[in-house]
Amino acid sequence: MKLFGVVAASLASARFVDIIDTHSILPWDRLSRNRDVEKKKKPECLKNYTSPSNDALNKAHKYLEGHGVFDGHNDLPMTYTYLKPKNQDLSKINLYEREPPGQPDPNIWPQNSQTTIPLAKEGKLRAQFWSIYWGCSANGKDAVLWALEQIDVAKRMIAKHDEFIVPKTGSRRDKDFSKAISIASIMGLEGGHMIGESLAVLRQFYDLGVRYMTLTHSCDLPWVTSSNADDKTDVGLSEFGVKVVKEMNRMGMIVDLSHVSSQTMRDALGNVTAPVMFSHSSARAIADHPRNVPDDVLELVKRNNGVVMVVFYAGFVKRGAVEYDENGNTIEICISADDVVDHMIHIGYVIFTSYTSPKTSLTIVSLLRELIGWDHVGIGADYNGAEDFPYDGEGKLIERLENKSQVYTEKDIESIVQRVASDNILRVWKDVEIEAGRLQAKIEPDWSWIPENDRTWDESNTYSCKSGRDWPELEEDKDNSASVASVGLFLLIASLF
Repeated sequence: MKLFGVVAASLASARFVDIIDTHSILPWDRLSRNRDVEKKKKPECLKNYTSPSNDALNKAHKYLEGHGVFDGHNDLPMTYTYLKPKNQDLSKINLYEREPPGQPDPNIWPQNSQTTIPLAKEGKLRAQFWSIYWGCSANGKDAVLWALEQIDVAKRMIAKHDEFIVPKTGSRRDKDFSKAISIASIMGLEGGHMIGESLAVLRQFYDLGVRYMTLTHSCDLPWVTSSNADDKTDVGLSEFGVKVVKEMNRMGMIVDLSHVSSQTMRDALGNVTAPVMFSHSSARAIADHPRNVPDDVLELVKRNNGVVMVVFYAGFVKRGAVEYDENGNTIEICISADDVVDHMIHIGYVIFTSYTSPKTSLTIVSLLRELIGWDHVGIGADYNGAEDFPYDGEGKLIERLENKSQVYTEKDIESIVQRVASDNILRVWKDVEIEAGRLQAKIEPDWSWIPENDRTWDESNTYSCKSGRDWPELEEDKDNSASVASVGLFLLIASLF
């Protein structure tokens, strides 16, 4: 939780079934594995890694006084549910205990919450998007119900702890946001499967307090493709998918492009009129993983004035960072805060060149290269949503920037830290609300239903999870109906003779 401290579905879409494999989502208790590594100890593979100096640590705390960190993604509500025994009982986790004890069986995940109020205070966390998540296995079934269950968990969690406050808007930084004891608590819906292919449901989630939606999680939906489809198709958003992001702009809900395919990223950025966010993703040029953002998309994020909130989960930060044996036991986690900062610097670093005239002694500084700049970098750690995180590192970004003293002054570094920590995501949220006000003055809510040919279907092909729509028959259904009719006619004629 410290700042820079560790700085697929069983259903398929009829529209994409011919080009994309279905992705199975396993229950969390089947994702657990043996862990033979103690993460707090420095692994052998990082023996040459140097922890930040006390000077860098002191500067980090100084720069963030009265400012704080706004983290883009935390799965604490899910941890409440999945922590054994699986239920919605908030008494299972004591958030006032700095490091809650683990489970009796060390191979169960989650062991306990990675997020606590003491750790949040130490890391100067002042605002958090709490993830509302349920797996893609519920797509087309009870996903909306489970989203409501998790919203209830989040709301009860916030109400139970005086340190959590609910901001009404992102348009101002009031005294509560910067107070040392408060954490502004906002909900983000992690997966468009939870709106049940309905813009009406999407609006109701906004009214319940959801302020961003990840367009999909690990599954391809009738209207959007996930990162799992990156090497399978060049399809992104459908026509209905475009309506989804436009309605999100109209109502003031941030479009989150983590988890989606590269083409979905491009399609969304080509159709939105408000800034987007990547709630927990990094740079694909540094770690070639489909969950990360390609450079050409980063360029579009800059034009959009959006933000990429760099994730801390080892698997997205560095390929091959976690070493396992043949039984799935963790041998080593070879990742440090330096690896996280590599992504931030790739996105934000500006390279300058200078020339001093021998005649006038005048120095001319010119921009040599800029990917998208520090206005578009944030933090989306993904605590409580994964188990392998970097070793050490509070203050690492500051040290790395100080090594570029020819580019950045101390004032520049202070500004960068504050922008990355919270200013950039606050700007995005404010701009989304401003655009919503403009759109609401001239556009009515979109009542459109998803087109019939884009509906979700299940393996039984009975549409047992759908009702109230006149769903069209599939071609094979028509063929079967014709065959049944032909057989019936033959039997009728035979009986007459």
